[in-house]
Amino acid sequence: MKYLREVKADLSKSLHNNIQVKQSDNARYLLFRILDNGVPFSLENKTVRVYGLKPDGTKVFNNLTIINAARGLAELQLTTQMLVKPGCLKLELVIYEATDILSTTKFDIDIISCIRDDGAIESTNEFSALTVALAKADEYGEALKQGTENIELIYATELNGVKSSLEENVQEVNKVKTDYAKKTEVSELTKDKATINYVNDSVARLSSATPLFASSISEMTDTTRNYVNTTDGYLYIYNGNAFVKSTVKYQELGLSDRQVTVEKTDFAEKVEVGTSDVVLNDLFTITGQLSVSNGVLKTGVTTSKATDFIDISNVKYLFRYVLDGSSSGKFKDFEICFYTKEEVFVSGMSRNTDYTVEKYGDKFGCYYPIPHNVEKVRLSCSEANCIGGSGNLYTYLKVESVYDTKLSGRYYENYIEEKINNSPSKPLQGKEIAFVGDSIFGNFRDETGIPSIVGKITGAKVYNLGLGGTRMSGRNDGNSQAQYWDKFSFCRIVDYIETGDFSPMRNALPNMSSALPYFGEVITMYENMNWLKISILVIEYATNDATGGNVIYDSENPNNLYAFNNAYRYSIEKLLTLYPHLRIIIVTPAWRFWNDSEGNYIYDSDTHVMAGQKLTDFVRCDEEIAENYHIGLINSYKLLGANKFTRLQYFNPTDGTHHNENGRLRYGSLIAHQLEVLL
Repeated sequence: MKYLREVKADLSKSLHNNIQVKQSDNARYLLFRILDNGVPFSLENKTVRVYGLKPDGTKVFNNLTIINAARGLAELQLTTQMLVKPGCLKLELVIYEATDILSTTKFDIDIISCIRDDGAIESTNEFSALTVALAKADEYGEALKQGTENIELIYATELNGVKSSLEENVQEVNKVKTDYAKKTEVSELTKDKATINYVNDSVARLSSATPLFASSISEMTDTTRNYVNTTDGYLYIYNGNAFVKSTVKYQELGLSDRQVTVEKTDFAEKVEVGTSDVVLNDLFTITGQLSVSNGVLKTGVTTSKATDFIDISNVKYLFRYVLDGSSSGKFKDFEICFYTKEEVFVSGMSRNTDYTVEKYGDKFGCYYPIPHNVEKVRLSCSEANCIGGSGNLYTYLKVESVYDTKLSGRYYENYIEEKINNSPSKPLQGKEIAFVGDSIFGNFRDETGIPSIVGKITGAKVYNLGLGGTRMSGRNDGNSQAQYWDKFSFCRIVDYIETGDFSPMRNALPNMSSALPYFGEVITMYENMNWLKISILVIEYATNDATGGNVIYDSENPNNLYAFNNAYRYSIEKLLTLYPHLRIIIVTPAWRFWNDSEGNYIYDSDTHVMAGQKLTDFVRCDEEIAENYHIGLINSYKLLGANKFTRLQYFNPTDGTHHNENGRLRYGSLIAHQLEVLL
């Protein structure tokens, strides 16, 4: 038995919520997702350990098991000894790489006392990491006893490279010596015999075993071995009197970190998948005002504050808004100066109110175009408008591009298949998941469909019950076929689930000219569904409710199932009454856009109003419902990363509703990951 809980440990943030466990348990594990500002922190070639102080003052020093180094996943078993005393267990994770050490902030585990008595286990210090390290030391000592032959086998890869490099140096030395001997006395060559012997002896020592490691010459004590100085990376060789620095770096010919880049390959490309907002307000720390004519800081202007040089080499654009950004009025513009990578002034501007008000997301403000060859920027602003000032707060953003690596051609196809089929863990293996919704789920029924991708990643068996063009709420609009489509609204389907009679759908289907061919297949799936075997129900609706003009709320008439909120609540309450074991997960509608007949972008769901409502209003309704019923929510609108700048990574130019294959892969991966977190 293994009870696993995921914990996000961001190296740049504190873990605010205490973790609660029971005293003396031994089946509890914590899966730490180690992040750096929200991005997975690679644990390649690293060791992760936990240091802890138990409530009674005894200590813990244990190893974590790295589950997936690239994704920053490391697992910690909460041993009986760690949980032997009730109270507050204080822990911190420490990451080691060679001589480098990096720690998380301290986090607390609340150990709740238990009633059972497991034999009055005594609380002692637990140093399993040290025990493992000593065991490894014994293992290495035993390997050394096995002699030169076995050691060469263990370290063959490293030694052969270093030996080869030194042998090339010896050959060069011999060649120089021979050339020199032709022009000098033979006796002069004899003088160099000791030098040649020294090199030969050094090669012999290198061939005999892997070098030792030391951070300084004073720590190099074994004269029969060579050393790698961990400070500079060079091999140090004993010349009979002292250890001297060679010209060879240890494993210099190996691939170092970041040496292989996308640009150097012929099988991958770097693609933009989103943007990241970085607020610059905290950087206004220098007294003075920038001159927009030469970029120089005028320190005599004490009523202004300025920033130092800010890197914008990876920035798409800069944006500024005032207060909460809800006002579309114009506010005085302050100074902005652009510079090259070497901090040479390029240009500056201060437009007062002579600019066009634009929007970024839901904020009104102004953009700053970035000139060519610019990599740095400085800003200055009235001190009254900086943090803590007496005026309106000005917020400056740099909007950075977020890139991902996309493999091309057959490499991409193989990568997708491998990523899905060889997921490091199958957290929902053995579970059955039903997906209900509209065309986002229903129209893609092969292995590239969102439910199929979730199934492949999680190991769960999935049922795609999506129906294109359908809604959560009922239909009573002016369309001549609305009465038939109404039978396929989910608030009606839950009634059929209750009675087991799906004939209303069967009878309506022949009258629906735009129904898709797979509708009959889905009805059959409903008829044969054993809901007692379904563990998780994923619900995704709202896109058609919004475009069809269904109102969101009708609080005066809660039985009005033509209102989205009412229909959603009715469906959840009926399902959980019938099948209280179900884990219902709401998926919000995703961001979308509209285009003209030629595929040109017109507007998107951030701003587009339909029947007095925006799609974002439906998203907020989903959030309220999930909170009210204490059920899981996946906010695809917010988390998927699609927006007007990245839309072609997720959609084809002429369809701003249905995600392309890459978009569905990201959507399915998002749901799979969120299900793992939520469940």
